[in-house]
Amino acid sequence: DLIKERRIEHQMAVVHLRNLLMSSANDDRNKTQFILPTKCFSQSIALLTCRSLTCQVSDFCKESKKRKLMPHYIPSWLRGDSQPAINNGIDDDIYWFLRSYRNAFDCQLADAIFDIMMGILLDRVRSSNSTSEQLLILLQQTIYHEREFSQIDHIRRAKQVLQPDQQATVSFVGSCLGAIEADALLICLVCKIAEELSTTSQASALCGIYSHLATDVLDNIMVLPKWPDLFFSVIVRLRGEGHLASLLNEGGVLDNFDWCEPWKQGISLLRHDIMADLTEAENNLRNAQRDVMQFHQHYRACPHCRGLFGVDQRNCGQFTCGRDAHGVGGGPAVGGQAVRETFGCGQTFSIDQSLPYNQSRQHTEDQAALQQLSGEYERKKNIFDEFNNGAALRMRATQFDVPSMSFHVRRELLDGIFPSANLIDIMPEEESNPGTRLLIGILDYLPNLEHLSYLPYMVEFYVFVHKTFRHMVTKEQAMNTKVENIMDEHLLTNRFGSIDCANLQHVWSKVVKGVNAFLDANDSVVNWNCEEVNVPFRDITTCSLMSILSEMEHPTEGHDYLFLIINELVLRYNNFVKSVGAITNSDNGELYEEEIHPRTLVCASKGSIIVNCAVSNTQSLIDTLVESYWMKEERNFNTESLTKAISYDMEMIGRLPPIKAPLIFLRERFDFRGCSLSIINSEDTSDACFCSTDGRFFARHEDLSLYEEVKESAMKHGFSQGNSNIRHTMVVTFQNFSHDAWTNLLEGLRNILGHLQRSEFLRGDAQFGRAVINASAIPTLQAVGFPALDGTQSNFLNSITKNEVL
Repeated sequence: DLIKERRIEHQMAVVHLRNLLMSSANDDRNKTQFILPTKCFSQSIALLTCRSLTCQVSDFCKESKKRKLMPHYIPSWLRGDSQPAINNGIDDDIYWFLRSYRNAFDCQLADAIFDIMMGILLDRVRSSNSTSEQLLILLQQTIYHEREFSQIDHIRRAKQVLQPDQQATVSFVGSCLGAIEADALLICLVCKIAEELSTTSQASALCGIYSHLATDVLDNIMVLPKWPDLFFSVIVRLRGEGHLASLLNEGGVLDNFDWCEPWKQGISLLRHDIMADLTEAENNLRNAQRDVMQFHQHYRACPHCRGLFGVDQRNCGQFTCGRDAHGVGGGPAVGGQAVRETFGCGQTFSIDQSLPYNQSRQHTEDQAALQQLSGEYERKKNIFDEFNNGAALRMRATQFDVPSMSFHVRRELLDGIFPSANLIDIMPEEESNPGTRLLIGILDYLPNLEHLSYLPYMVEFYVFVHKTFRHMVTKEQAMNTKVENIMDEHLLTNRFGSIDCANLQHVWSKVVKGVNAFLDANDSVVNWNCEEVNVPFRDITTCSLMSILSEMEHPTEGHDYLFLIINELVLRYNNFVKSVGAITNSDNGELYEEEIHPRTLVCASKGSIIVNCAVSNTQSLIDTLVESYWMKEERNFNTESLTKAISYDMEMIGRLPPIKAPLIFLRERFDFRGCSLSIINSEDTSDACFCSTDGRFFARHEDLSLYEEVKESAMKHGFSQGNSNIRHTMVVTFQNFSHDAWTNLLEGLRNILGHLQRSEFLRGDAQFGRAVINASAIPTLQAVGFPALDGTQSNFLNSITKNEVL
C-alpha cells in the first residue's frame, strides 16, 4: 500500500519488495542456473503482490473464452508517443504477443516489480553465462504458455488463490506478474543480442538454428519507437560508433535487416581508413580513461608536494613521500632496498591526511592528456559524421537514457548489458566533510574483507600443524613432504579416528579454498609492514610442509607463508573495525573486556563468531544500502542519508574488539626433530634428539630419563611388553594432552610403582587402575600425581590390564 500510494521512494520500494519476494529463495541453484524470477519468488508474497496490481486492458475474448491479446508493461524510458499495430501477415506467437503493444500498468508498484525482475534477469544472465539463443528459447516458451492460457485456467487459479494449497506450486502464467516478466525477458533478450554483437560481432540467436525466430522478433519489435535507440545504445556504449559502423556496413551482421536502413545511410561510402581512425581514437581515449579510473581507486597524493603514490597496503597507516615509511638501517629505502638518492619531498604523513588523486600534480597532466585524446576523438568523429547521413540517429542512440539496473560501491571495469550506478564516482570529495571521508574509508576496506571468513580455519590449521608435527619431522622431511600428503584421509583416520578426521578434512578444504583465493586476488604477494613478500606457490596443496612452518625467528626470514597470510587478514580485520568505529562513533572493544586472542579464532569459538559478525553479509549490506538510497529522478545517491544508515546498521561492528598481534600471541617457532639418533651429552642439544634403549626418540633429555625410569620400574614389577592393539585407542583418547600432562602421567605412574611391592594382585588380566587404587588405599589417581582426566581418559586407565601398560 505504501508503494501504491507513492509514500516511499522508488528504489527503496524495489529493495524492500525484492527482499520480501526473495525471502524463500535459498536454493544455490538459483544463482548458477537461469531461472525466471517468478520461479523463485515467495508464493504467498507474490500472490498478494499480483492481487494488488491492476491491468487496464481486457485480455480475454467473450465468445471463445481464449486470450485475445497480451497485456504489456512498458517502462517509462521505453514508451513512445504512439505504438503502431504490428502485422507481418502471419498469425504466429510473436505477432500475437506484440500486436497490441501498449502499456497496461500505470502505477509505482508495477514500476518496482519491473525493476526487480529486470535486475534478477540481468544478474542470472551474468552468473549463468546465458546466451541470447537460450533467452530466445525461453521467451518463445513463455509466449506459448501465455497464449494457451484460457479463461477456464484463470477461474481455476482464482479459486486456488482464495483457497491456497501450501503444498501446490502456483503458476503465474496469465497473471500480471507473468505479463511483466515476459516484457522484462524481451528487453533482456534484445539487449543481450546487442551485447554479443559488441563483444564478438556475432550473436548466437542470429546464427543458430533459431535464427529465423530471432529475426522475426527483431523485425517486429524494432518498428516500435525507442526500441532501435535502446538496441544501438548498448552497442555504442560498449564498443563505440566505429564498431557500430562495421556492423551496419556492407557484409556486416546487421546489413540485411530492413529496420537498419535509416541507420546505415551513407556508411557504405565511407573509406576504411576513416573507420579505422575513429576506432583507434576511441580505443586510445577509452584506455586513458580506464587508467585514470584506476588512479582514482588505488592512488593518493602527498599532502605536502601533491606527488602521486599507490596504496598497496595500509599496514601502520604511516607514509613517507617518495620512499618506504620505515627505511632500512636508518637510511632511506624504496621497495625494501636501501637507496642513496631520494624521491618525493620526504615528508611523513598518515593515510587520512593524504589527498585524493584529483588533487595531485599527476591529475593535471592526465587531464591535459585526456583533453588531447578527447579532442582527437571528437575530430575523427566529426569527420566520420560528415560522411554519414545517419549521424542524427546515432546521436539519438548515444544520448538514449537507459536507467541503471545495478548499484555498486565502486565501478566495475566493464559495464554489463545495462549501465551501473557507482557510489565512488558520485561521492562528493569535499575534504571538509568528515562523514564523507570516513564513509569512503569504510568503502575502501570492503574488498579486503573478501577472505576474512577463512581466517578461523587458517588459524586452526596453523595450530594443528605446529602442535602435531613438532619434534616429529626433520627439516629434510619437511622440505620433501607436500602439505596435501600429511592431510591424507587414511593417515588422519588412523591417527585421530574417523570423527576427528572428518573435522580436519573440513578445515583443510576451507584452508585450501581460502589461501588459494587470497593468493589469486593478491598475485601471490603478502605484505609484512611495508615489505612485500612473494609467495612461491599459487596452490597450497602443492607446496611443501616447510612452506607453512614458522622455522625462523622472524616471519620474513624463512618460509612461514601461512602465518604471513593470517597476519595480513588480522590486520585487515583490525583496520576495518577501527574504521567502522570512527564513522559510528563507537569505542572498539566496548562489548568485550579485552582484545581477541588469536588462538581463540578456531572454528566455532567465541573469537571466530566475533570475526564472522564483522564480515558476514557486510558487502551485501553495503550494496543493499547503496541501492536503497539511489534517487531515480535525480540520478544520484543521497549520500547524507546513506552515511546515517550505514552508521546505524554497522554500529555493532564498530564496537567489536580488535585481535591481538599474531606475532606475539599466535606464532610459535617450529621445533624440528634433530638429525642425531643417539644420546648425546653436549649441552647444546637444540639440533639433536635422544634415543631410548627401545628405539624411541625424545626431544628433551629429562623426558628420556623419566621414560627410562618408569619403564625400568615397571619391568621390576613384572610388567612385560604385551597387547599393542590398544595403541590407536590410546592415541585417540589422549590426543589433546599437552607435554606437561604427559609428564604428569608418567610421574604419577612412577610414584605408584615406587611404593608398590611386587605381589599377585596385579594379575595379567587385572584392571590396572582399580587394582592400584585398592592396593594403595588412594581415592583417585590424581592423588599420586596423575594429571586431571576426563571421563573417557579415566575409564581407559582404569580398564587396561597389567600386560597393556607397556
